[in-house]
Amino acid sequence: MEKYTEKLESLKDLQNVKDQIAVVKEVCKGLKSNEGEITNVLQKLVQIYITFPAKHQVKRVLISAFQSLPSQSSDFVVTELSKQLECIHTECLVSGDLRNYIDTVAGLMDNFPLGQKCIDNQCLEILQNVSSILSKFLAENSSTQSSVRQNELMHSCLACIQAGNKILQKSHSTLSCKESEEISSVTTSLIKHNIDILHIGNVVEYIFQGTNKAGADNSDFQTLAKGDNLSCQLSLLYGIMSIMELSELVEVHDGKCLLLDYIFPSLTKISEKGYPNSISKLLTVKCYNMWTSKTCSCLKSEVVSDKQRSLLCGGGQIIEAIMSCVWTVWEDTTDVIRIIAREIFENVLKIHTMASSSDISTDIFLQNLTKKLIFHVSWSSKGKYGMLSNLVQIIGTDLVLQQTSDLSSIILSQMSEHALACHVSTFEY
Repeated sequence: MEKYTEKLESLKDLQNVKDQIAVVKEVCKGLKSNEGEITNVLQKLVQIYITFPAKHQVKRVLISAFQSLPSQSSDFVVTELSKQLECIHTECLVSGDLRNYIDTVAGLMDNFPLGQKCIDNQCLEILQNVSSILSKFLAENSSTQSSVRQNELMHSCLACIQAGNKILQKSHSTLSCKESEEISSVTTSLIKHNIDILHIGNVVEYIFQGTNKAGADNSDFQTLAKGDNLSCQLSLLYGIMSIMELSELVEVHDGKCLLLDYIFPSLTKISEKGYPNSISKLLTVKCYNMWTSKTCSCLKSEVVSDKQRSLLCGGGQIIEAIMSCVWTVWEDTTDVIRIIAREIFENVLKIHTMASSSDISTDIFLQNLTKKLIFHVSWSSKGKYGMLSNLVQIIGTDLVLQQTSDLSSIILSQMSEHALACHVSTFEY
């Protein structure tokens, strides 16, 4: 195997990528046909894999070769990858090239099963290293830095966040077996760094104030408040609702739950202030849509308490606040906002019918809503027809016709209006 080691030694002198690939392929082919001692060659191949830059074509060739090795050799590769990764971390701390370590970690998780196994074996330590490096990038960033350096730091922070998230995602089974205090420490550290980047301390106070799941001191998060970035606030609220389990959203701590007592007040506070631009308006209605969808799921799954259920009936403060948002945006000039407003309206109907025990045929909230749509909203309103259709699906055609017997003729007359025809056609009964 000495000749293969010599060939690999000459690899650094080759400038052409095709020549480099040819040498690596020749050596890898020789490994398959040789039954002797191959650990020295494997060790050299792992070193080459680690030292070559990310996305280099030679790396893909090596990954393919490593994956085709027998189990004993595969285990050796994983062990060597772990050793090399530790060396890189030490070297990066000395040289200051911290980004190299992050890129190496990310590369090991990029369609490389043996690399992922290496990450799994020391996932907590790697996660701690990623968090520590992210804190160094954040500490270096300041207005005194050149715009070029600030841009580099921004991309480095993004790479750290992506690497950390991927470790949490791909190594979650291994991490779940670790001591809870160790996990809590590193995840809290990552959360702090993310919040520091987002500059949304006020929202963090809402979120972590009423839940014990953060494993962190609330005062630490409050000190991160540097301003109120509306888009960041809304994105955080949306993200929390999308990833948390239904039972966690309605789990009660000190008499309050995340979904009703923290997230919802945050949303209403934002919508009451108005929307400075179309992006914030879109993000707000998306959050309301996510909130109502999650609430529907909670009711279906029967994870809500009787007290929580009573708060979700039509006519209550929560439903009234949601409908206030709907009436504000349902005629918006942006199509997607109008479409989402209708989805929110449909979810409100579902929430009320599941939360309330009243008979649909005599339900006061549904009757008043039907009357409002028919008699108090102009027939020239584009959003009226889709919402009427939602009502019909819930309460039935007969109950709607009880409000006005000439509904059919009114609908047909509106069909002649060219600007309204496509909207009227959405009304089905």
